[in-house]
Amino acid sequence: MADLTQEEWTKQLNEDPNGVVLDVRTPEEIEEGIIKNAMQIDIYTGQAFVDSLNDLDKSKNYYVYCRSGNRSGQACAIMNSLGFENTFNLQGVSWSGKVTLADPLPPSFLNLFFRLRSYISRCKKLCCTGSGNHSFFLSMCSPPQAVRQSR
Repeated sequence: MADLTQEEWTKQLNEDPNGVVLDVRTPEEIEEGIIKNAMQIDIYTGQAFVDSLNDLDKSKNYYVYCRSGNRSGQACAIMNSLGFENTFNLQGVSWSGKVTLADPLPPSFLNLFFRLRSYISRCKKLCCTGSGNHSFFLSMCSPPQAVRQSR
């Protein structure tokens, strides 16, 4: 993990074809705007946050931010412990660059979405470990046949 100023963070991101911007703020904070093309995973969702991180491509370089730099620093540390090699924390500076207004999804919908994604992830883990009712979990967690074949 590297802590970068906004100038360093932006310059490095703009020169990085393998860079991904990750916003770890809450849905309420996202309503204020989001950096263009950023993906959002709320760090306060606990295990759902970790499950979402495990779904990401670890070969990418992640440029992580929040409102103050504190949660994004914690997120970078968690990511590094999960095997992410290149995480870059935007230090405690308010973003002064361009933002995109967030989609008008209510926070309750976003929280439900993250809980559902965590549940599906747990189902997949049960399928892979051999415990539970396989036919039920496979039908609930597996993508449709056409999707599996196209990959």
